[in-house]
Amino acid sequence: MALKLGQTVADQVTGFQGVLTALADHLTGERRGLVASAAIRDGFMPAARWFDVRRLQIVKSEVLTLKPHVEPKTPKSPTKKAK
Repeated sequence: MALKLGQTVADQVTGFQGVLTALADHLTGERRGLVASAAIRDGFMPAARWFDVRRLQIVKSEVLTLKPHVEPKTPKSPTKKAK
């Protein structure tokens, strides 16, 4: 099964687990995934880590979705009438 952004994955080597937040294709042909952990240890949230996608295993196929970011609309300045 192909990896999808928002899935919960785990690194098969280290056991690091979290949500897949980014995928990057490298010039060398390698594909890496950024995994952000939700675990908080000693009051700190660990940094997200990059892993080769070959090492990632899907823990939950359900995809986490977020509302898209929408820039606030700026008020339009009044237009000047031509004389």
